[in-house]
Amino acid sequence: MPKRALFFCALLAACAVLFCACASSQSASAPPASAPQAESQGTALVLDEIRTCTAYGPDGFYLLKSVFSNSLNITYIDYAARQELFLCNRPECLHNDDTCKSYIPLDPGTGVQPSLYLAGNTVLLIYSGASETSLPRIEAMELDGSNRHIVVEFEASQTLVPPYLFDTEFLYFSLTTQHEQPLSQTTEFIRVSLKDGTVESVYQFEQNINSLIAGTYENSLVADMVYDQDNKTYRRFFTWQPNENFAQACETNIIYEYCLTEQGAMVENGYLYILDFGTKSVTRKSLATGEEITVDCSAMMPDFEKNMEPRMDFTFEDYVLINTYRPHEQYGFVIEQFLVDFRSGKLTPIHLENLYQHRPIYIASEYKDELCVICDYKTHTDTFEQDGQTYTSEYVTEQYAMLKKSDYIASQPNYQLISSLGE
Repeated sequence: MPKRALFFCALLAACAVLFCACASSQSASAPPASAPQAESQGTALVLDEIRTCTAYGPDGFYLLKSVFSNSLNITYIDYAARQELFLCNRPECLHNDDTCKSYIPLDPGTGVQPSLYLAGNTVLLIYSGASETSLPRIEAMELDGSNRHIVVEFEASQTLVPPYLFDTEFLYFSLTTQHEQPLSQTTEFIRVSLKDGTVESVYQFEQNINSLIAGTYENSLVADMVYDQDNKTYRRFFTWQPNENFAQACETNIIYEYCLTEQGAMVENGYLYILDFGTKSVTRKSLATGEEITVDCSAMMPDFEKNMEPRMDFTFEDYVLINTYRPHEQYGFVIEQFLVDFRSGKLTPIHLENLYQHRPIYIASEYKDELCVICDYKTHTDTFEQDGQTYTSEYVTEQYAMLKKSDYIASQPNYQLISSLGE
């Protein structure tokens, strides 16, 4: 299940959701003739069992944390044990140099940071761009951090573009390349074997492509394209297989199409969710059966200003979480939340806040009948010795906790705190 970033402002909330966008209640007309075209390379590749990579496993998830200067550490949160640990099995380890499996040095000049993902039973560190001293690359390791190695390196002129998708062996993603003679940029969809690092170009897009691979539905890729027409901006979701012509798939495999100023939408777990700003309603449509359920949300969706439209956030079971925004003199804006229950049509306000500018608690993931949430933030001070000198470092970490879904729905803060690093 895709996880959302913290919503520090309404605009960021719109961008944080992988499949989230704003949309129109009726299908827009076809894109103008200048819409991007793509040439098929005639590949016979058919995707199977492909899924989007995240940092979340069935029993916990991995994090990258800045604990010491010019470095990161890989940590793991174990849901059942209610504990966060360095990805290191040495009790005596200080976790502050490269003798530790969890330690990741950063380029002191640029501070380029990797992103972390799970691909089956492999942990990936992906450096999407070049730094002053290193090339874009993919590193892999075992689930316990052992056997870390470079799978493949790319050229300094190349950039890896998420999302990253995985089947039983290959990692798929978009790759852009900057060319100097003539000055131009190309984008291709590629796959990398995590066994031997072999790189294969799956599809070459035209230079003016403005569509992005957004994720997966069943064994197809989901692309989203944004275009302007009649002084309005539209977004279109459609499915695509690499053996199909991309431009034709954009016209024939449409999931939904909408105007950014009139609706919000997202594709998740086999459903299309549509938030209509005008009717103040939410619709869930099954992509498999076409069944639609619409819930009137006007009772809890106040009138809103431009750029403060409501947003859909997290989904679990038959619920979707809705954020609404109001201007606030001190904090800029405040967020109010409610759950929509598609089984009963009931709307339930959520009144659970952390101490950060009175923002709602953040749902990171779900585990059985619980949710893993961020309920607070903590400041830590560590003292350590290195090269005969004593250093002090201060860092802020999230306070994670487990919360029963029933308690979340009832706004009962019965948190089971997850022990943070060093506790």
